[in-house]
Amino acid sequence: VRVAILDSGINERESYIMRCLKLRGGDRRIFETRSWVGKETDWRDTNGHGTLVARFFLEVAPRAHLYIGKVCEGKDIPKEGYHGIVQAIDHAITEWDVDIISLSFGIDTSAGTDTGTDAETPTSARHRQPNTRARIVFAAACNGGPLERRAFPARMSGVICVNASDGHGQKANLLSPDPVAGEDNFITLGAYVRYPPSGATSSSLQYEYKSGTSFATPIAAGLAADLLEFAR
Repeated sequence: VRVAILDSGINERESYIMRCLKLRGGDRRIFETRSWVGKETDWRDTNGHGTLVARFFLEVAPRAHLYIGKVCEGKDIPKEGYHGIVQAIDHAITEWDVDIISLSFGIDTSAGTDTGTDAETPTSARHRQPNTRARIVFAAACNGGPLERRAFPARMSGVICVNASDGHGQKANLLSPDPVAGEDNFITLGAYVRYPPSGATSSSLQYEYKSGTSFATPIAAGLAADLLEFAR
């Protein structure tokens, strides 16, 4: 199962990621990397978000083939970066031939009305390639809680919007928007997701925790990858 994670890139020096990058026959899990921000070969993650997203995905889906696309540098994505996201999605479909695309970011909810991006959406890439098969697209809902609606592109038709829950399956109210009547509402672990910090040893683990729908998204994508592999 091929999965593209489009985010802030990846830090190949993080210890867990280093093990995934090693060429050990069938054990290699990160197959290709590319950037749509600056130089094509500069896919280094400078803020750590994309690396964590990839890590959470790989821990859920240990046999998937992962493809990394860098589409942003930091927390905010400027308007001039929107086109790069569309190009990355096109590349993931036409060149990497992925089954699943994971988008752990949300653009301002006005996007698509005042930026012209409605014509350039995660699903429009498939429409521009009519002979290709459909792909599964996951996107983070938003982290604004019930006071905000779903972000773009999570609110789009054809995209699976992922909300965050705690370890008991309860909605993380401070993170996820309210359910949308008449639409699918998916939720998975995204509150206080535990992981060992880089460099920690098994004898002295002090776990760190991350919360957000952006971390629930790769977990949902990983579950889908496992189910797809099982079905095949």
